[in-house]
Amino acid sequence: MSIEPCTKQDFEEGLRQDESPQPETPYRGAAKAFSNTEYQSARQMLDIYCGVEARMTALINTSASDCAITMDNRAERDPVDTIGEVTQLLVMMNHKGIEKKSHRQAMLRAARKALNSIGEVPNGSENRD
Repeated sequence: MSIEPCTKQDFEEGLRQDESPQPETPYRGAAKAFSNTEYQSARQMLDIYCGVEARMTALINTSASDCAITMDNRAERDPVDTIGEVTQLLVMMNHKGIEKKSHRQAMLRAARKALNSIGEVPNGSENRD
């Protein structure tokens, strides 16, 4: 790729051509129908949906015992997020009509384990108000 010298007039003409209106695509028109905050909100929801769908796919494409181990480890590490994740995964499975009973049971066991760990009183804090 070589750089060719150009005159100021050629440069300004190139800028004017870049500023010429581009034909509207259906996607641009749809994006203009939303305000900026509505578009950002919709984009965030789509990102969340895709993330949950990817996580669900990764879990249900493993064996039920692998799913149980993964979710149990997650419940030990981060119980609050585990409860939210199990909820999202089960809602997604219901939405898509996926049964996988053994996977559902593994997720529910992990959610119960997470709830129990949240409900436990930490050692040495029994006398605190």
